[in-house]
Amino acid sequence: GTQVSEFYNLYLENIGVKTQTIDASVSNVLKLNSVQLATGFNKMKVLNTDPNAIEFVPFAGFVSSQGDGRLVRNTNQNAAYLFPVGEINSGLKFRPITIEPKSTNANQFEVRMVYADAGTEGFPLSNQNGSLANMNQNFFHFVNQSESTEVADLSIAFIPSEDGNWNTIGNWKENEWTNIGTVATASNSNFSILKKENWAFANDEPHILANAKEGPLYAIPNAFAPNGA
Repeated sequence: GTQVSEFYNLYLENIGVKTQTIDASVSNVLKLNSVQLATGFNKMKVLNTDPNAIEFVPFAGFVSSQGDGRLVRNTNQNAAYLFPVGEINSGLKFRPITIEPKSTNANQFEVRMVYADAGTEGFPLSNQNGSLANMNQNFFHFVNQSESTEVADLSIAFIPSEDGNWNTIGNWKENEWTNIGTVATASNSNFSILKKENWAFANDEPHILANAKEGPLYAIPNAFAPNGA
Protein backbone atom coordinates (compact mmCIF):
# COMPACT_ATOMS: atom_id res chain seq x y z
CA GLY A 1 0.00 0.00 0.00
CA THR A 2 0.89 3.67 0.17
CA GLN A 3 0.13 4.48 3.80
CA VAL A 4 2.65 4.37 6.64
CA SER A 5 2.71 1.02 8.46
CA GLU A 6 1.88 1.62 12.14
CA PHE A 7 2.79 -0.81 14.92
CA TYR A 8 2.28 -0.73 18.66
CA ASN A 9 5.06 -3.22 19.41
CA LEU A 10 7.30 -4.55 16.66
CA TYR A 11 9.40 -7.61 17.50
CA LEU A 12 11.79 -9.00 14.90
CA GLU A 13 12.26 -12.76 15.23
CA ASN A 14 14.72 -15.43 14.05
CA ILE A 15 17.77 -14.20 12.10
CA GLY A 16 18.58 -12.51 8.82
CA VAL A 17 17.25 -9.27 7.38
CA LYS A 18 13.80 -7.73 7.71
CA THR A 19 13.23 -5.18 4.94
CA GLN A 20 10.91 -2.21 4.85
CA THR A 21 9.20 -1.24 1.62
CA ILE A 22 7.40 1.77 3.10
CA ASP A 23 7.76 4.21 6.01
CA ALA A 24 6.77 2.70 9.35
CA SER A 25 6.30 3.74 12.97
CA VAL A 26 6.32 2.01 16.36
CA SER A 27 4.40 3.63 19.20
CA ASN A 28 5.73 1.46 22.03
CA VAL A 29 8.71 -0.94 21.71
CA LEU A 30 10.94 -1.82 18.75
CA LYS A 31 12.67 -5.09 19.63
CA LEU A 32 15.38 -5.88 17.10
CA ASN A 33 16.72 -8.94 18.91
CA SER A 34 19.52 -10.32 16.65
CA VAL A 35 18.01 -9.14 13.37
CA GLN A 36 19.03 -6.49 10.86
CA LEU A 37 16.19 -4.08 10.13
CA ALA A 38 16.88 -2.67 6.66
CA THR A 39 14.73 0.43 6.24
CA GLY A 40 15.99 0.93 2.68
CA PHE A 41 15.05 4.40 1.47
CA ASN A 42 12.30 4.56 4.11
CA LYS A 43 12.12 5.74 7.71
CA MET A 44 11.45 3.77 10.86
CA LYS A 45 10.06 6.11 13.50
CA VAL A 46 10.06 5.15 17.18
CA LEU A 47 7.41 7.42 18.67
CA ASN A 48 7.81 6.24 22.27
CA THR A 49 10.00 8.79 24.09
CA ASP A 50 11.26 6.24 26.63
CA PRO A 51 15.06 6.02 26.10
CA ASN A 52 14.74 2.21 26.39
CA ALA A 53 12.11 1.89 23.65
CA ILE A 54 14.59 0.13 21.33
CA GLU A 55 15.86 -3.28 22.43
CA PHE A 56 18.61 -5.20 20.63
CA VAL A 57 21.49 -7.62 20.97
CA PRO A 58 24.74 -5.66 20.48
CA PHE A 59 26.64 -6.53 17.29
CA ALA A 60 23.66 -8.61 16.13
CA GLY A 61 20.53 -6.48 16.06
CA PHE A 62 20.80 -3.14 14.29
CA VAL A 63 19.19 -0.76 11.78
CA SER A 64 20.61 -0.03 8.32
CA SER A 65 19.35 2.48 5.77
CA GLN A 66 19.97 3.84 2.29
CA GLY A 67 19.54 7.27 0.70
CA ASP A 68 16.98 9.24 2.68
CA GLY A 69 16.19 6.25 4.90
CA ARG A 70 16.65 6.91 8.61
CA LEU A 71 16.09 5.55 12.11
CA VAL A 72 14.02 8.25 13.80
CA ARG A 73 13.43 8.71 17.53
CA ASN A 74 11.14 11.06 19.42
CA THR A 75 12.61 12.42 22.66
CA ASN A 76 11.36 14.44 25.63
CA GLN A 77 13.87 13.57 28.34
CA ASN A 78 17.30 14.80 29.33
CA ALA A 79 18.64 11.26 28.88
CA ALA A 80 20.79 9.22 26.50
CA TYR A 81 18.93 7.90 23.44
CA LEU A 82 20.84 5.16 21.65
CA PHE A 83 20.62 4.67 17.89
CA PRO A 84 21.79 1.07 17.13
CA VAL A 85 22.81 1.67 13.53
CA GLY A 86 25.16 -0.34 11.37
CA GLU A 87 25.72 -1.81 7.96
CA ILE A 88 27.00 -5.04 6.47
CA ASN A 89 29.86 -4.31 4.10
CA SER A 90 32.77 -6.80 4.13
CA GLY A 91 31.43 -7.94 7.49
CA LEU A 92 29.12 -6.36 10.04
CA LYS A 93 29.95 -2.84 11.13
CA PHE A 94 27.87 -1.94 14.18
CA ARG A 95 28.68 1.67 15.06
CA PRO A 96 25.95 3.15 17.26
CA ILE A 97 25.59 6.77 18.24
CA THR A 98 23.93 8.34 21.26
CA ILE A 99 22.05 11.62 21.43
CA GLU A 100 21.32 13.21 24.80
CA PRO A 101 18.94 16.20 24.63
CA LYS A 102 19.66 18.93 27.15
CA SER A 103 16.00 19.65 27.89
CA THR A 104 12.72 17.80 28.36
CA ASN A 105 11.04 19.53 25.43
CA ALA A 106 9.82 17.48 22.47
CA ASN A 107 12.52 16.73 19.91
CA GLN A 108 13.01 14.34 17.02
CA PHE A 109 16.33 13.02 15.72
CA GLU A 110 17.15 11.01 12.59
CA VAL A 111 20.25 8.85 12.03
CA ARG A 112 21.76 6.78 9.24
CA MET A 113 25.19 5.10 9.18
CA VAL A 114 27.02 4.85 5.86
CA TYR A 115 29.84 2.31 5.59
CA ALA A 116 31.62 3.94 2.65
CA ASP A 117 33.89 6.85 1.84
CA ALA A 118 31.86 10.02 2.36
CA GLY A 119 32.84 11.14 -1.14
CA THR A 120 30.62 8.42 -2.62
CA GLU A 121 27.63 10.26 -1.11
CA GLY A 122 28.72 13.69 -2.34
CA PHE A 123 30.87 14.82 0.61
CA PRO A 124 34.49 14.52 -0.61
CA LEU A 125 37.12 14.34 2.11
CA SER A 126 39.34 16.66 0.09
CA ASN A 127 36.87 19.50 0.71
CA GLN A 128 37.76 20.77 4.17
CA ASN A 129 38.57 24.14 5.70
CA GLY A 130 42.05 23.31 6.98
CA SER A 131 41.01 22.46 10.54
CA LEU A 132 41.30 18.69 10.05
CA ALA A 133 44.41 16.60 9.44
CA ASN A 134 42.52 13.55 8.17
CA MET A 135 39.14 11.85 8.29
CA ASN A 136 37.71 8.34 8.46
CA GLN A 137 37.53 6.91 4.95
CA ASN A 138 35.43 3.90 5.94
CA PHE A 139 32.20 5.25 7.42
CA PHE A 140 30.31 8.30 8.59
CA HIS A 141 26.86 9.16 9.96
CA PHE A 142 23.97 11.31 8.89
CA VAL A 143 22.49 12.93 12.01
CA ASN A 144 19.64 15.40 11.83
CA GLN A 145 17.37 17.14 14.31
CA SER A 146 14.08 17.17 12.45
CA GLU A 147 12.01 18.87 15.15
CA SER A 148 13.01 21.71 17.49
CA THR A 149 16.42 23.36 17.50
CA GLU A 150 17.64 22.80 21.03
CA VAL A 151 21.16 21.57 21.71
CA ALA A 152 22.04 17.98 22.59
CA ASP A 153 25.14 15.92 23.34
CA LEU A 154 26.28 13.79 20.40
CA SER A 155 28.40 10.66 20.98
CA ILE A 156 29.92 8.49 18.22
CA ALA A 157 31.29 5.04 19.01
CA PHE A 158 34.14 3.32 17.20
CA ILE A 159 36.64 0.49 17.64
CA PRO A 160 40.24 1.76 17.36
CA SER A 161 41.69 -1.64 16.39
CA GLU A 162 39.36 -1.72 13.38
CA ASP A 163 38.62 1.94 12.67
CA GLY A 164 41.82 3.73 13.66
CA ASN A 165 42.32 6.39 16.33
CA TRP A 166 40.41 9.66 16.16
CA ASN A 167 40.32 12.74 18.39
CA THR A 168 37.53 14.90 17.00
CA ILE A 169 34.42 14.95 14.83
CA GLY A 170 34.08 16.61 11.45
CA ASN A 171 30.82 18.18 10.28
CA TRP A 172 29.87 19.09 6.70
CA LYS A 173 29.03 22.81 6.58
CA GLU A 174 28.74 25.06 3.53
CA ASN A 175 30.22 22.44 1.17
CA GLU A 176 33.26 21.54 3.27
CA TRP A 177 34.26 19.53 6.32
CA THR A 178 35.05 21.50 9.46
CA ASN A 179 36.19 20.60 12.95
CA ILE A 180 33.22 20.32 15.29
CA GLY A 181 35.33 21.70 18.16
CA THR A 182 36.38 20.33 21.52
CA VAL A 183 35.14 16.82 22.28
CA ALA A 184 35.27 14.60 25.34
CA THR A 185 36.61 11.05 25.18
CA ALA A 186 35.33 7.93 26.91
CA SER A 187 35.23 4.16 26.53
CA ASN A 188 32.46 1.60 26.89
CA SER A 189 33.01 -2.12 26.45
CA ASN A 190 34.67 -2.59 23.03
CA PHE A 191 34.13 1.01 22.00
CA SER A 192 35.96 4.29 22.24
CA ILE A 193 33.62 7.27 22.23
CA LEU A 194 33.91 10.87 21.10
CA LYS A 195 31.32 13.18 22.63
CA LYS A 196 30.43 16.68 21.51
CA GLU A 197 28.48 18.45 24.23
CA ASN A 198 25.76 21.03 23.62
CA TRP A 199 25.78 20.55 19.85
CA ALA A 200 23.33 22.44 17.61
CA PHE A 201 22.70 20.25 14.56
CA ALA A 202 21.39 23.02 12.25
CA ASN A 203 20.45 20.55 9.45
CA ASP A 204 24.13 19.89 8.64
CA GLU A 205 23.65 16.12 8.65
CA PRO A 206 27.02 14.49 7.79
CA HIS A 207 29.27 13.79 10.81
CA ILE A 208 32.58 11.92 10.57
CA LEU A 209 35.40 10.75 12.82
CA ALA A 210 38.51 12.86 12.28
CA ASN A 211 41.80 14.08 13.65
CA ALA A 212 42.25 17.76 14.34
CA LYS A 213 45.03 19.63 12.62
CA GLU A 214 47.69 20.53 15.17
CA GLY A 215 49.01 24.06 15.58
CA PRO A 216 47.65 27.29 14.08
CA LEU A 217 45.71 27.10 10.85
CA TYR A 218 47.63 30.00 9.37
CA ALA A 219 51.18 31.29 9.81
CA ILE A 220 51.10 34.69 11.46
CA PRO A 221 54.30 36.77 11.15
CA ASN A 222 55.59 38.22 14.40
CA ALA A 223 57.31 41.17 12.72
CA PHE A 224 57.08 43.18 9.48
CA ALA A 225 58.98 45.91 7.69
CA PRO A 226 57.08 49.00 6.47
CA ASN A 227 59.02 49.01 3.19
CA GLY A 228 58.51 45.30 2.58
CA ALA A 229 62.21 44.44 3.01
